[in-house]
Amino acid sequence: MEFPFSSISASVKEFSRISGLGESTVWAMIHDRRLESVAIGRRRLVLIDSYRKLIERQRAAPPQDARRNTAVSRLGSKRRTPGPAPVSDLGAKRLCRRPRKRKSAATAPAE
Repeated sequence: MEFPFSSISASVKEFSRISGLGESTVWAMIHDRRLESVAIGRRRLVLIDSYRKLIERQRAAPPQDARRNTAVSRLGSKRRTPGPAPVSDLGAKRLCRRPRKRKSAATAPAE
């Protein structure tokens, strides 16, 4: 990632191109105050130094699991989560028909 040494800020569109992040991600990071920006007129400029600080903070932090799927066990975990039951264990008849409602003596109308 090469930033021009002479520039200290970049527009959101230019910063997105330089950093490889999407424009909506850059706007979200500005909104969350993870990136510093300044407004000059109608333009919003991202401060390059704030991006460098963000990268340094993330590199210093312990690694995190980036997967969004929480059903899968974490990396390095010996614990395995049970998967869905195989179709053969459920029985073919159960999958094809709805279960019948049984009438019991308790639900029958009293005479």
